[in-house]
Amino acid sequence: MPNFPIIDTHLHVWDQTRLKYSAFEGSPLFGHPYHVEDYQRDSGKLQIEAMVFLECYADFGQYIEEIEFDEDEQKRDPRIKAIIPMAPLEWGNAVEPMLRQMRDGHPSVRGIRRIMEFDKDPRALTLSAGFIEGVNLLEKFGWSFDINPNYTQMDIIREFVPQISRGVPMILDHCGKPGIKPGAIEQ
Repeated sequence: MPNFPIIDTHLHVWDQTRLKYSAFEGSPLFGHPYHVEDYQRDSGKLQIEAMVFLECYADFGQYIEEIEFDEDEQKRDPRIKAIIPMAPLEWGNAVEPMLRQMRDGHPSVRGIRRIMEFDKDPRALTLSAGFIEGVNLLEKFGWSFDINPNYTQMDIIREFVPQISRGVPMILDHCGKPGIKPGAIEQ
């Protein structure tokens, strides 16, 4: 057990009674609500000082609703210091009004996460002009960008990163989900 406080930079909580998560349907692990109280129980005696909520792959279109859900969780556990929601960055500059709404109405928002891993064509999405434009727009807000590929998609990420402004801090979620089991870790 660590003898120092922890900042959990990748907190997931969800509630199917408030939002729809098609990807969770039928899952024994994810197919039921999981709140900050569940997280605290599962954390045991760990000294968790602060947390950053990351979007949980709620069905598209529930962007603001997921932020509002997490703000309710934040009221019950003020250790949630920041929220990283999803936004349709592939809209390019057309996503700016939504980003402004997030910034102006929800001060805990500090960045955007967009899972490209499960998209029907991750390469086309990630390298599209609109997506690159949308990610670069985050610099205007002072926000970071979380991207979530798996190890088979790292070639896409290597093409994507040079097209993003140095003013947009980037986070590679789950370390790119390395292929440990199949032994594909050379990347």
